[in-house]
Amino acid sequence: MASSPADRRRPETQDAGAPARRVAATATAQGVLLPVKVIPRARAAGVEGELGGALKLKLTSPPVNNKANSECQSVVAELFGLRRGDVEIVRGGSSRQKTLLLRGVSLEHVQGTLARVLAGRS
Repeated sequence: MASSPADRRRPETQDAGAPARRVAATATAQGVLLPVKVIPRARAAGVEGELGGALKLKLTSPPVNNKANSECQSVVAELFGLRRGDVEIVRGGSSRQKTLLLRGVSLEHVQGTLARVLAGRS
């Protein structure tokens, strides 16, 4: 039986019947490391879901002149109630896969916020 292209596509977010996957945030001495996958040039900015252990974010800015990175930091800062200066890109400055360092927040707060936001997406 032939399958359609839509059937062969890899799902980008978890299925409703699948066990809940979590964003792989980790605590360090400096703060919390948060893996992020960004989608620049989207129609609206915000949390799209979870993808491969990373928080999937849509951004309206293009990946030119650091605009998408700046918007990424602002969106994440607002999500966790931080100042933009407390969100630093420590890996992936020129990639869609980034690791952010969140200062001044606990791992429990990050996990709780992510659980609440991602539960609202399903």
